[in-house]
Order: sequence, then structure tokens, then C-alpha cells
Amino acid sequence: MTRRAPSPSTRGAAVALMIVPLLLAGCTPVTDTDPPGTGLPAPTATVNPTAPGTVPDEPDPEFVDGGDASDNAPFAQFVVEQLAESHGERPASAQVADVLVANGFDRALLEVTPDRTPLGLPTDVISFAVRFADECIIGEVRGVEVTTAVAPVLATGRCLVGSDASID
Repeated sequence: MTRRAPSPSTRGAAVALMIVPLLLAGCTPVTDTDPPGTGLPAPTATVNPTAPGTVPDEPDPEFVDGGDASDNAPFAQFVVEQLAESHGERPASAQVADVLVANGFDRALLEVTPDRTPLGLPTDVISFAVRFADECIIGEVRGVEVTTAVAPVLATGRCLVGSDASID
């Protein structure tokens, strides 16, 4: 029995029959809710039935009497942020000191950098610190943005390097 070679049109039809199903496999409709490869809708987030569509507010930080620097850093940041936001700009050094003292921090353990340069120009940043035993809350006020961190007391027994603003 002699075998005839397939004609070019037969070969083309055979190749098409193998390729078309592969191409069509990628043409199934996919929606945004389909997780990849499952064909099923994505799970939906559960919503608190008592407060639909709302995110619960975190309570404002509070001063922790007898607490350490880590306990009180969020509160120091919070009260200075409130001060800066109420002014709409960076507050003065004395205002930063006053708000911290008014909210429970000891003035004798407080350090604040000047809000003016030696030439009398306003500084871009005020740094403040409150010592707690062997740690310090270190804060920075830049405009209305306030950041805080906790760091060890320096070998000098102080929290900041340089001179303080007069805050008495």
C-alpha cells in the first residue's frame, strides 16, 4: 500500500484544527470579580452591620501617667499636631512647649529648638524632646506635619544636641 503525502490544503486544515481550540480557550469572558484562574466571583468584604460603610475611629491617644517614652510618644505627637493644625502653620517654639506642659509633660524635662535662626528668619523645623528616665520622645514639627520617635538619652543626659529655645 502506497501512502500519499498530504496536500498543502490538508496540512493547513489540520494545523488550523489544532490551533483554533487553543485560541478560543483564551476567549472566555472574564469579569473584574473573577479571581485569576477560578471563574468564580471574588469574595466580598464583610461590613459591620451596625455601621454600614463606616470605618471605626481610633480613640485619641492619652497621656499615660507613670508611662515611659514609648507609651507617651503618640500622645505628644497628637497634641502638637492639634496645635499645628489649629494654627494652619508651624507653631512657635514656646507654643509647642506650652501645649506639651498643659497636657501633662514636665517642663523641666522638655527641650525645644528655636523657631528663628540667628539672623531672625523663621526656621523650617522645630525639634522637641521630652526625657523619660533613659529614653526620650524626639519630635519634629515641619509646617503642620509632626513626627515622633523614641531614642535613648544622649551621653550628655540631654535628648537634643545644641541650644534650646527659651521656654520658661
